Amino acid sequence: MAKYAVMIHGDFDEFNDYLARSIAGSSLSASKEDSHEFICPNMRCKVQVFERYSAFGSNRVSMNVTVVGIGSELQIAGITAGGSQGVLFKFNTVGEENFLYKLKNAVEDYKKLYETVKHEYETREIFPAPDDIFNAFHLTPLHEVKVVILGQDPYHNVGQAHGLCFSVKK
Repeated sequence: MAKYAVMIHGDFDEFNDYLARSIAGSSLSASKEDSHEFICPNMRCKVQVFERYSAFGSNRVSMNVTVVGIGSELQIAGITAGGSQGVLFKFNTVGEENFLYKLKNAVEDYKKLYETVKHEYETREIFPAPDDIFNAFHLTPLHEVKVVILGQDPYHNVGQAHGLCFSVKK
């Protein structure tokens, strides 16, 4: 078993979506098995379960990731289990540690991205507003997307940009 816990700042939904894509895409055998979310007035909690084949052997390694969000503060805990060899004691936990390393990398990458974007918003005039950056992802059922058209549409006035290309607020 291996464990990792950290506190970062970010958007709860954005981070959990990023985490699921990062971990499930981290190896050919990695997959998101299930998730559940609790929503309270001032707090949200999401538990996600991932699995992949152990780096050594044919066993599966499971990783449970819990994210608790209060405002922009995110508490993250990941625990891996399985993939070790032995009946009475564990003597090969490489698969567990390697899988947990994927979580650590995803968290560190997100943290760097979040801090960079935050710094840019604090020091420059940037469109759209921070709450609108990921509107396309919030409004699009990604599992139904067949084609993506990329484009750039400059905004000429404050208040026009809202996170959707070729579109302005009314």
